[in-house]
Amino acid sequence: MPSKPTTPYGYINFGADGTVQKVTHVLPAEKEAQEKRAAEHFLQFVFHGVSTREALKRLPECDNDFKLLLPDRRPITLELVELASREYMFPINAKEWLNNSQKYPYTMQMNEVVDGKFTPSIFNIDLKKKAVVLTEKIQKKLRYAKPTDSDFWLLIWTCESEVVYAGSGPNGDCEDAGVKAARKFALRQTEPLFDEIWITNMIGRPHQIFSAGLTGKD
Repeated sequence: MPSKPTTPYGYINFGADGTVQKVTHVLPAEKEAQEKRAAEHFLQFVFHGVSTREALKRLPECDNDFKLLLPDRRPITLELVELASREYMFPINAKEWLNNSQKYPYTMQMNEVVDGKFTPSIFNIDLKKKAVVLTEKIQKKLRYAKPTDSDFWLLIWTCESEVVYAGSGPNGDCEDAGVKAARKFALRQTEPLFDEIWITNMIGRPHQIFSAGLTGKD
């Protein structure tokens, strides 16, 4: 079964008693197990009270990823794709960082899990690539044929929380520029392949990028 590195993800829990707790999750190393965890998270948050064991059916390897069988609605064929930080963040060594000789101006240190072990690394961030990577994910999935027996949804999953939201503003949470660009791209399709496109950072409620009934949202 194919395996790949995964980024730890989580949140900070501030207790009423003043305690602070860091909660960290690590996905399994196997690709199929990662996708199943992402699909289960999506199902639990978007369709409350539905049993993942009964509703989530994995499709054959050469097909799409999952079929969602839900009460009182048309089935949903769910295609998944991961957005990983390594697609726009590139490892550099400590000498490059100390000498400020990296290719892009922004850097950060983060952990990856490789072979079950936390591996700290320094990464150089390509912000231009980060702004378009979501749109590229959607473009690459347009090769599929639209199912005739179900709705067709795309779920982009990631362990990178900042890809979903850019922070908080006066009107609530602000969207990342990449999410806005992906929505504009999806809205330009005259005959959309996907009925809905979502993104989840595996922590909170998944965020809708596109719906076939959605028009003019910035």
